[in-house]
Amino acid sequence: MALRRYRYFVTIVDAGSITRAAEQLHIAQPALSQQLHLLEDDLGVKLLERTPRGIVPTEAGARFYERSQMLLRLENSMRQELRELDKHPSGYVSIGIPSSTAIMLAVPILEAVRATYPDINLYIMTGVSGRLEPLLHSGQLDMAILFQTGQAGLGVQWIFDEALYLMAPPSLQVDDPFPIEDVSRYPMILPSAFLGLRTLLDGAFARHGVKANVISEIDGSIPTINTLVSRGVGCSILPWATFSLEAGRGEVKGYRIEPEIWRPVALCRPKVPPLSRPAKAVYELLRKVIAAELKQPSAAGSVRMRT
Repeated sequence: MALRRYRYFVTIVDAGSITRAAEQLHIAQPALSQQLHLLEDDLGVKLLERTPRGIVPTEAGARFYERSQMLLRLENSMRQELRELDKHPSGYVSIGIPSSTAIMLAVPILEAVRATYPDINLYIMTGVSGRLEPLLHSGQLDMAILFQTGQAGLGVQWIFDEALYLMAPPSLQVDDPFPIEDVSRYPMILPSAFLGLRTLLDGAFARHGVKANVISEIDGSIPTINTLVSRGVGCSILPWATFSLEAGRGEVKGYRIEPEIWRPVALCRPKVPPLSRPAKAVYELLRKVIAAELKQPSAAGSVRMRT
């Protein structure tokens, strides 16, 4: 089965229309339809079906789409690897970084890649950790920093843990360190319930038999939480790096929590296909950048390296 048909099929699914896919592929629509029929006949299953929303994959088609992306990514990786054997690492590399971690790492990573591998075009996607992992599996990211992972199909290296702090308005007087039992005494602005950080917090609250006084839940917007706390609306619990700038300006205060709550952080990449040559170079450089940043005085006490 030619890889060309895999590429045709992926383009059709992405476009949601055979007509649009034919335009993108610069081939006639009847020829593309014929290639789709040949592919379905070869596999012995129906891959696509028409709906009012356009063409969508069947259950078998969704599985075939996922595997086709992996094969095409492997082909591209192999081609790039062969072309660049005698060159300095160059090409496109994509990294996913959770928004809270990007505050600390995105700029140093980009600066290091530009200084070390000027021919690499680095793409950094920020977002919620749970939304980055599927992009690793689908091949849209070469690597990502994650807080939680199912690990299936991924190479996972747990690199450090970061402590969570109470973030409070400067005018609010609280005990230092902050007893976790006191989360019921103060209005709390926390990440929304489906986020990994909230799951971690709720687990800590449950273990200590306390119920947080949650007045608002924010879906992944750290700046919004920081602004609300600085205006005295309530308190929050976040890693130090997410509000260190505001704390330095005196807009908020940070307090260690007793007992401490630590969030594990991992550097992840797909096991298949193997990383391209430029992606390997960035992966190794990324590990060095993270280690260097965690040794900065500003990170002292708020993170601990894994051995």
